[in-house]
Amino acid sequence: MRPAQITGMVPELPAIFIGDDKHHGGADKAVYAYAREELDFWGRRLGRTLPDGYFGENLTTEGICWARAIINQKLRVGSALLQVSVPRTPCRTFAVWLNERGWVKTFTERGDCGCYFRVLTAGTICPGDQIHFEPSPTHGITMGQAFAAKMGNKEAAAKVVAAACLPAHHHNKLVKLLG
Repeated sequence: MRPAQITGMVPELPAIFIGDDKHHGGADKAVYAYAREELDFWGRRLGRTLPDGYFGENLTTEGICWARAIINQKLRVGSALLQVSVPRTPCRTFAVWLNERGWVKTFTERGDCGCYFRVLTAGTICPGDQIHFEPSPTHGITMGQAFAAKMGNKEAAAKVVAAACLPAHHHNKLVKLLG
């Protein structure tokens, strides 16, 4: 298997307008990565070709299962230092984009939401750059567990809350879920 690397990127556009900045963007959602292998899985399932960037990702990667990424783990890509942050929430806009009934439920059942990152050190990332993971945080909470928790799995939420690894806003939502 080849080392994990960037296979595609969505070029930066000047003055991008984010219509819903409550749910998109921000420090904890500065960069979004999704695996080429997952795009291919969904392409087969949906019966169409899904190009790099189709799920809204800035980075399309190869050789990484983002559901296994550890929350707050740091990684180097190109000259940038990123940190795994929070799970994506599939929304109605995403479902409309794909024109698939029941998309949010279907996407959630798969359990791999991709990965949002914080930018710790800005840098340049290019297609073909390898991804180098730094040592994992000891709490062991994966993006897949955090995604399951965010989507209502109380057992996963209890583990994520106990680890106290998410930003306060996300942590507090899980605390409320556990009520």
